[in-house]
Amino acid sequence: ANAGETPKPINKIASGGELSRIMLAIKSVLADNISRINSLAAMHEIMMTSSTDEIELSDALRKQVELFESIHEGTDQDIRYDYDGVELMVPFEKAQAVSMIVNELMVNAVKHGFRDRKEGVIKVRLLEGESRATVMVFNDGEAYKENPEKRRKRDTGLGLEIVRGLAEDKLRGSYTLESSNMGTTVIISFPL
Repeated sequence: ANAGETPKPINKIASGGELSRIMLAIKSVLADNISRINSLAAMHEIMMTSSTDEIELSDALRKQVELFESIHEGTDQDIRYDYDGVELMVPFEKAQAVSMIVNELMVNAVKHGFRDRKEGVIKVRLLEGESRATVMVFNDGEAYKENPEKRRKRDTGLGLEIVRGLAEDKLRGSYTLESSNMGTTVIISFPL
């Protein structure tokens, strides 16, 4: 409101189209945060049922992908989710970081890669090699477009900063992003 004016209800100052855009933005922010909260809750539930400080990461990631898919059902997008992974026991802290990374990458795929699309595919893979684990998250959406100004500042956006921080700080691993007109793949590799 302007100085001296009484604030008015939003429906008195915004058109129907503006209200609709505001509601869609709010819904998007809420869905992202609900997804993050559910990711953490799912990991804590798995930890509580574990008899050790380690959990089976493949089962946790499968549940993570299924949970994300169920949250995003009923939207106007037809996104297919595909998970495959090796059985791998890891400490809870690492499993939680990997779960949060996968969640952020799926959020980014839906939010950015599939922004102007009605359908797409998100694939999550868990591989094990020479005392390292590798998580790959692929989406066949629009290629990641790096903003040169943001690159100069090493600012890739909140979601990818969360991913990079978790990969490098919590997992002591590496983060690679590859993007083309075929889609975007993020590869996280970390020591076991």
